[in-house]
Amino acid sequence: MKRILWGLAGLLTLVILAAAAFLWDPLPANPSAGVLAAGAASYDAEIIRDEFGVPHIRGARDRDAAFGLAYAHAEDDFETIQEVVAATRGSLARYRGKDAAPVDYMVALLGVWDTVAARYETDVPEDVKAMAEAYAAGLNLYASQHP
Repeated sequence: MKRILWGLAGLLTLVILAAAAFLWDPLPANPSAGVLAAGAASYDAEIIRDEFGVPHIRGARDRDAAFGLAYAHAEDDFETIQEVVAATRGSLARYRGKDAAPVDYMVALLGVWDTVAARYETDVPEDVKAMAEAYAAGLNLYASQHP
């Protein structure tokens, strides 16, 4: 009888470890502030706020303006940006609880990231990629300066 109980205990332990390994989803490592600042160095944007706090962004290239827009956007509403990022990554429930699980489920069900991975390089024009990367660099710079 003891042998059967030990066998069941071992099996249960194995199942629990397998489930934990399957469900474990570690957060990505955060890059250093220096790495993020270096990524921002290739953009030149000027953000001037008027008397109402409205940002006016100037950049020689579209990607410079996108960088400045992201930084100004983050200054104004970084919390919402973080929530949208979590939702698009399919990890909103991690931050907002079980009520957000349907959003995460839809991201997984629709295969959003599989589609992006399969089509980003071929279907997105280079100038659009450059602006998206600049916008991300602006958000990353703001995040590195405001941990």
